[in-house]
Amino acid sequence: MTIRAAQTNMDNLVRSYAANTLRMVQRFDQATKSIKFQYESNGGISDLPDFVGRSVLNNDDIPLLASIANDQGDVVASTQRGPIGVASVKDLEFFKIHVQQDSGQLYIGKPLVAPVSETESINFSRRLNRPDGSFAGIVFVSIDPAYLSNFYTSTDFGANGMVSLLGNDGVYRALRIGSTNKSGVAVDFTDTLQRFNAVHATADGALVLPAIDQVPRYAAYRQLDNYPLLASVGIARIDALHALNSDKNSYYLLAIGASLTAIGFFCFTAFLVMMLKSRESLMEYLASHDTLTGLPNRLFFQQRLQEEMGRCIQHGSALGVLFIDLNDFKAINDKYGHEAGDALLCAAAKRIQAAVRNIDIVCRLGGDEFTVVLPNLTDAEIAATVSHRIRQTIAQPFSINGVDMSIGASIGISRYPEDGGNISALLERADSAMYHAKAGG
Repeated sequence: MTIRAAQTNMDNLVRSYAANTLRMVQRFDQATKSIKFQYESNGGISDLPDFVGRSVLNNDDIPLLASIANDQGDVVASTQRGPIGVASVKDLEFFKIHVQQDSGQLYIGKPLVAPVSETESINFSRRLNRPDGSFAGIVFVSIDPAYLSNFYTSTDFGANGMVSLLGNDGVYRALRIGSTNKSGVAVDFTDTLQRFNAVHATADGALVLPAIDQVPRYAAYRQLDNYPLLASVGIARIDALHALNSDKNSYYLLAIGASLTAIGFFCFTAFLVMMLKSRESLMEYLASHDTLTGLPNRLFFQQRLQEEMGRCIQHGSALGVLFIDLNDFKAINDKYGHEAGDALLCAAAKRIQAAVRNIDIVCRLGGDEFTVVLPNLTDAEIAATVSHRIRQTIAQPFSINGVDMSIGASIGISRYPEDGGNISALLERADSAMYHAKAGG
């Protein structure tokens, strides 16, 4: 891997990582808003687990807890199975923040040991008010920090790779180096941002963050829209150059034998070209495809959707976007394990591909979420027809490891240009329509 290839790969991966993380944070934001609305409208929520089970939080394999604390900091409701026991958040930072002020915003706390789960968690919280505007408590969603940095493997980042989510306050919400998740790491945010920007002006382009370690890395970052979080990824220089050096050594040895005859030389040259092209193609494929299902990933989806929107402008045509969420996938994953869950996702991906037109593009965004780009939408009924076929095929039982499993699919539809003029607007409209479909059963 060349330096340029490493940097390009990190730029691609950080876009994908940031997009996945942003979508997750937006989900927590929307969920806390919904719980806040229900709580303040009804004077409380009688059954929080049931409410959350029907909300946006219950459509992913995300290990989280949703809880409500009263104005004294006592946890009075939670989605945790079994009794809560005596749990209080009154002395914790994310509770005190809401006592002091009503910002109306989601607060993303520093990692700490949560009182309900009794494990280290990041808490996404929102203030609850009484009718007169006085403080009534908070709603908070707790998640293991490791979940926010375990999107990729050493194949993507090498043995010393870095995946991180840094708060604008300088405290890492999630940090993984190689296969190890780290906690309690804080830096000077301004200095760190300056270091990221400065390395791009150097010949080597490798970044060193002394607060983490002394390993030089080719890195890239991306600020999450509307949230005080900075996503970054990096591959160690030694890992990036190792493959290149290994290839060079192999090529030198092959060159000695190939130089014995002119025929050998030409064969060797052709062999080198083939290997280099193959390697480049592999890197491009890995950056744009989901490693589990083999489907195009979020990055590919965004690029292809942008291209298709350009064609619509050129030809005066329309397109559609389907946002697909697999219902009850989490329950199956919990009951039968991740191996069975992965097999189910692969089987579902194949069925979705078989249900669409041959010009449609099926992508996996992550978890149990898929999208379909519908080019050349000459009739509004085309999107509805394709959506119906997908729901029908997904509703048929799956046989995984000899066990019949049943799931469903909630699907939202958006159309270009009538539902929005950019990717974010189209995805948001389809996403919203999908949640409406899920809520309606």
